[in-house]
Amino acid sequence: MELSYDDVLEILELLESSNVEYLELEVGTTKLVANRSGITLGHSPQQQLVAPQVAPQVAPKPPEAPQMREAAAHIATEPPSIEPKKAEPDADLVKVAAPVVGVFYRQSEPGAPPYVEVGSKVDEGATLGLLEVMKMFTSVTAPVRGEIVEILSQNNEFVEFEQTLMLIRPEIMA
Repeated sequence: MELSYDDVLEILELLESSNVEYLELEVGTTKLVANRSGITLGHSPQQQLVAPQVAPQVAPKPPEAPQMREAAAHIATEPPSIEPKKAEPDADLVKVAAPVVGVFYRQSEPGAPPYVEVGSKVDEGATLGLLEVMKMFTSVTAPVRGEIVEILSQNNEFVEFEQTLMLIRPEIMA
C-alpha cells in the first residue's frame, strides 16, 4: 500500500484540527513526519537529506477555526521509475527549486497562458509558477534575472521540496 497525494493532504488536515504534537508515519516508500514545534528530533544528516523539513505557509483563519502553528511536515518518496529525459545542466545555469512540497501549476488558472516558456526572459523575483498544498498557494519566483532554458516540471504535477522545477541562464551584468 502507498499513500497518495490526497491521503497525505487528508492526514495533514486531520492533524491540523487535533492536539497531536508529533507524528511519524511510514507507509511503503512514503514517509510523513509532522512536528508542531518545528524541532528536528534525532534525525541523522542522512535522514535529513531523505526527508527535508518543510514549514507549510498557513493563511490566517477565522478565530473559531483550529490552526496548526509552526507546523512542519516532510514527505519522502522514491523517484518515479520512469523519469523524463533531462539535459545535463550547464555549470552556469541557476536551478529554480520548489520552496514547498505540493502541486506545481505553470499558469494562474486553468486556460490562462503559462507564466513562462522556454526562452522567456525573466527579472529576479518574477513569478514562474505556483505551488499548492492544502488549498494554499505559494509563488515560485525567479532567483535571478535571465532566460528560462528548461522547464523540468509539468503543469499539475506533484513536486517535492527543493525539487528543481526550471533552469535559468543568468543575465551577465556588464
